[in-house]
Amino acid sequence: MEPLYFFIALLVGAILLVVVGKAKDQEMEWFRKNGIRVQGTVVRNTLSWGRVSVTRPVVRFTTENGETIEFLDENGLALAVPRFSVGQKITLIYEKSNPQNFRIITSGSFA
Repeated sequence: MEPLYFFIALLVGAILLVVVGKAKDQEMEWFRKNGIRVQGTVVRNTLSWGRVSVTRPVVRFTTENGETIEFLDENGLALAVPRFSVGQKITLIYEKSNPQNFRIITSGSFA
C-alpha cells in the first residue's frame, strides 16, 4: 500500500502547485492591468536569519505623485544569494492606492 500513499501525496502536491501558480498568475495579471510601472533602484539587500537564511532587496522608487518609497520586497523570490546588486536599476509595478504593494518585473514575469 505504500506506493498508493506516495502517489496520493504526489497528486495532492501537484494540485497545490497548480492552484498556487494560478493564483500568482491572476495576481500578476491584476498588477499588469491596474498597477503603475516605474523605475526603481535596489538600495540594499537584507539578510533574514532563521531556519534558512535568505536575502531580499530593499527598493527605492518615486510614485507618480512624487512620493519616495523605500520598502522591502517581500513578494518576490527569497534566495540565499541576492537576486539584485545594490544600485541596480529595476522596473516595478506598484498599486496606486498602496505603493508599498509592488512587484518587481523580471524577465518572464510581465509581458
